[in-house]
Amino acid sequence: MAYFSAMLNIQGKDCLVVGAGAVAERKLKKLLAAKAKVRVVSPQATPTIRGWAQQEQVEWVKRTFQADDARGATLIVAATDQAEVNIAVYETVKPQQWINIADRPDLSTFIFPAVLTRGDLQLSISTAGAYPGLAKHLRKKLEREYGLEYGSYLTFLKEVRQQILSLGLNKTETSKLLRMYLDERYVEAAKEGVLDELEQAALEELAILKNKPN
Repeated sequence: MAYFSAMLNIQGKDCLVVGAGAVAERKLKKLLAAKAKVRVVSPQATPTIRGWAQQEQVEWVKRTFQADDARGATLIVAATDQAEVNIAVYETVKPQQWINIADRPDLSTFIFPAVLTRGDLQLSISTAGAYPGLAKHLRKKLEREYGLEYGSYLTFLKEVRQQILSLGLNKTETSKLLRMYLDERYVEAAKEGVLDELEQAALEELAILKNKPN
């Protein structure tokens, strides 16, 4: 199956999760991280999901799924341990809605990849549902290669990029400056906890360029 890779902004979007077991909890956690507005429909729930409901991070409807539950949802996740319930959810979905059914990639219109997150940096891996365990295995390898320092490094790059774009240079000059900061020494500095010093120096240098008369 061929999938189109995309990063979706679902902040504030209505999302429905049917089921509240361990599988649903993992998927729900990702939706909450993306700041989606989530409603959970399930007679029972894991302690974690109960806690999210008590904290009003999710709306928990404590009953079995009904056809009207899917109305208006942008993304729908069917993650119960009952195949017939998951299929019932699938049958209510409209063409404009996106659905993920646990263990049924053939019926899903989107899937959850294995994701490594380092601040704003996200590395996603998918096997198109062929062997999810491989995606998880590769993510663990990436965890060792791309540590927490990459989150700090990306924050640094964001600040530098904004400063460079404010200089009003032509495309060639801008690209040249941007490439200067794609350097492993900044990653090492982030790992050692001294990136702030290099960031301050970089921003001061760029400020001089900005104020330099043409």
